[in-house]
Amino acid sequence: MTFIADNAGVLRQGIELLEGVADDLYAKPEPAVSSSAIGSHVRHVLDYYDRFLTGLEDGRIDYDLRTRDERVERECERGLRRLRRLVDDLEGLRTRTLPDVVQVKMDAVNEESASWSTSSLDRELQFQLSHTVHHFALIGVILRLNGFEPAEGFGVAPSTLRHWKESGACAP
Repeated sequence: MTFIADNAGVLRQGIELLEGVADDLYAKPEPAVSSSAIGSHVRHVLDYYDRFLTGLEDGRIDYDLRTRDERVERECERGLRRLRRLVDDLEGLRTRTLPDVVQVKMDAVNEESASWSTSSLDRELQFQLSHTVHHFALIGVILRLNGFEPAEGFGVAPSTLRHWKESGACAP
């Protein structure tokens, strides 16, 4: 269950970062990044994890049924509470019997191409990790554009962090 720990670890980075972000910056649209706000990215990440966890119950994960709670986009503390609960929920998976194979549906261009695909629990956790790192990278850009420097390694893929460590390279 390494992927559970990896996901929880990345989410904890987000929690640590957001504990120092005020609501006005959290909800501020950033024109240089498609006018999205930090809160929009947090909400989007949470929506995908929520669909993942909900879908595990019956082995059918429909990422298109996201709730899109706009209050999470505006209220940093609400986003933080949801992230903390998500870490607890993910860690709780370690003690559950989980399906090895799941059916997944996501983002069809049109209704005719919408269909279910076979995936695995590990593959979906890999997707969640990659998806979260991607959105955290965008959050990092928004923060830097607003004079706030995230911790080194925030929004950087685990493989890149490992490469930097093994090669002695420094973060850019």
